[in-house]
Amino acid sequence: MSVKDNNKIMKKKKSKKATVKKVAAKKKSIKKIVTIPKVKDVVSVRYTVIPNSLSVNELNLIETIIFDVKATLIIPKSLKSKVKADSVSIQGSYKLKSKYEESDYKNEVLTTDYKKLTKNQVHMFLINNMRKGYLQGIKDIAYKELIPEHKIVEKIVWK
Repeated sequence: MSVKDNNKIMKKKKSKKATVKKVAAKKKSIKKIVTIPKVKDVVSVRYTVIPNSLSVNELNLIETIIFDVKATLIIPKSLKSKVKADSVSIQGSYKLKSKYEESDYKNEVLTTDYKKLTKNQVHMFLINNMRKGYLQGIKDIAYKELIPEHKIVEKIVWK
């Protein structure tokens, strides 16, 4: 090689390649036809039992629990324009027995001063010990109040 060749700097020529975008292969979509059962719009009723007041003896032990059963209409969105929201409250009472078996006295509601009890303890005692037929009877009365069998027309427009 000569000296002149060393002084020359050889540059590599870069050739530009055309950029090609890769096209993703389309996957065939699998379509399933699923029939969804049509849900009928039904107005339902929610019941809540709320202890209101207590009747106690001279030792501050509970003798009677006075409670309310509140029934509230649950209306689906599709029926909101047709059905008016409503609720009914029915009062009931639960009289504690004067004599219980020894196994029942493990319950704090029967043996503890009412001032030391929580509302939840009284509520759970009421739900667990109330006769199911009594509670169902109150629910039936509330249901008939909310959704009567016969429509009563209060505003009559006479021609």
